[in-house]
Amino acid sequence: MLNYGIRINSLHPGLVKTEMGAEVIKGFARLGFAASEEAAEEYVESLHPLGLGRPKNVSDAVLFLAGETSAWITGAELACDGGFTS
Repeated sequence: MLNYGIRINSLHPGLVKTEMGAEVIKGFARLGFAASEEAAEEYVESLHPLGLGRPKNVSDAVLFLAGETSAWITGAELACDGGFTS
């Protein structure tokens, strides 16, 4: 069997505290799903048992998948979402 050294994995992040994440939360309030932006943030955060993510949480997962410690992992779908899909 040939080994080309190619691995394919996918990373599935949850809501991350970035400008884009803030816009999602603002959208909840704007669409009337929450009374205010603060209420929307509390609600969305409550859906993530480990809290909303930070960019470093996602970059650490990317570094893991790209590094030697995951050299024997391929075809994996890694949820990096603070427990949202648990």
